[in-house]
Amino acid sequence: MKFTYPDIYTSYSFNEGLARVRNIRMSLQKCGYIDKTGKAVLPIQYQDAMAFSNGYAGVRLNDKWG
Repeated sequence: MKFTYPDIYTSYSFNEGLARVRNIRMSLQKCGYIDKTGKAVLPIQYQDAMAFSNGYAGVRLNDKWG
């Protein structure tokens, strides 16, 4: 499912109601999550992000995964 959202050049498929997105207009590319209405529900602040599975998703911030 292709999702259009301002300032975002790529989006990924929805998992558990959220899609990973990547913003290229920031000085460093950042990832976050949007819902199906296009609202950012987890801030677009992560260096990398994985798809949700069983209510969890891995994210990388300050070169550390969590």
